[in-house]
Amino acid sequence: MGDINENELLRIMIWTFKVSKIKFEYPADLSIIIHPDKIDKIDIFSLKEEEE
Repeated sequence: MGDINENELLRIMIWTFKVSKIKFEYPADLSIIIHPDKIDKIDIFSLKEEEE
């Protein structure tokens, strides 16, 4: 099994919340804290484009 990179891991985390059976009250906010050592490895803009 191959390694998973930071972008893939973040996408999986977001997807897990989307498909979760836990119902959040609207409007709900999700905060994901990214360690400063990892922030340069994540393409935040590509994640935003996927949401639109």
